[in-house]
Parts: sequence; C-alpha cells; structure tokens
Amino acid sequence: MSTDNQKFINESDSEKNQNNEENSISDSGLEIFNFLSKLDSFKDIEKDYLQDFSEKCCIKNFKIGWSLSTEDIIPNNIYIICNGFARLLYIEKNASDTLNRPQTLVKLGQGSFVGLSSYLRGQSCEEVTASSEIQVISIRDKDFLELFNKQLSFKLWCIN
Repeated sequence: MSTDNQKFINESDSEKNQNNEENSISDSGLEIFNFLSKLDSFKDIEKDYLQDFSEKCCIKNFKIGWSLSTEDIIPNNIYIICNGFARLLYIEKNASDTLNRPQTLVKLGQGSFVGLSSYLRGQSCEEVTASSEIQVISIRDKDFLELFNKQLSFKLWCIN
C-alpha cells in the first residue's frame, strides 16, 4: 500500500474517531435527558418525570459485531441508539435446522429502540447486531415498565 493511501486511511480513521467522540454523550442524567427530550417518543412526557427517569438510565457501548438483542431471549434492558448503527437481522433456518446467512431487514440508527418489540410482546423476536461502534442509552426493564404505566403519552406512542 502506498504512503499516500495509508495516510488517507489513517486520516479517515482519525476523523471517524473524532466524530464518534464529538457525538458521544456521557453517562450524566442531564445529557441523557437532553437526548431523550428530542425524540418523538418522549416529547410529551412531563419534564420533571423525564429528568428523574434519565437519572435511572446509563450509557453502554458496543463494538462492531456485538449482539444487542437475540431472538432467543427477552432482554432485561431496552436500548435507544445514540450514535452508530445496528442491523435488525432475519436468520432463516432450513429444513436440516441449520442456520442460513443472516439477512438485514433494516438498518437502525440514532433514536431507534432495540428490545422494545420483544419486551412489549412478552416474547423475544429481535436479532440485532452492531454494524459500527455504537453507543446506546440503556433502560432497565423495571424502569421502562414504570414509564410505560405512568406516562400515557409514551404508552400511546408504544402501542401505535
């Protein structure tokens, strides 16, 4: 590989890392609150409630290829993507019960929920894998259930 190409690749990697650092949010409740308050799903939630709720959430990071959710287990955390991308996968089993190559159904990005469908259905149904380095807001299932039961606007958003 020529030096010019190597320099370009190194600059591109550096730019990616810099962009990820600039866009990343910290584990502070205030930054989580600011992110959540911009999402349609949270826009009608009372400000004080959302601030308290944000304090219960935390930030998690996943590397490329790491699983965020599997179709075999109902998650105990619901994730909201802050930065990066994930893939919702379909994995077909053939007649001999061996797995075929996964197919991407949809690319998930900022503001997408992971684990929500499985949790609401009470049955695991999501196979989601990070397709880039990814940062998510993690919501414990008990905190999500409280939000769902106490905030009608959020509940309506979920079921529609």
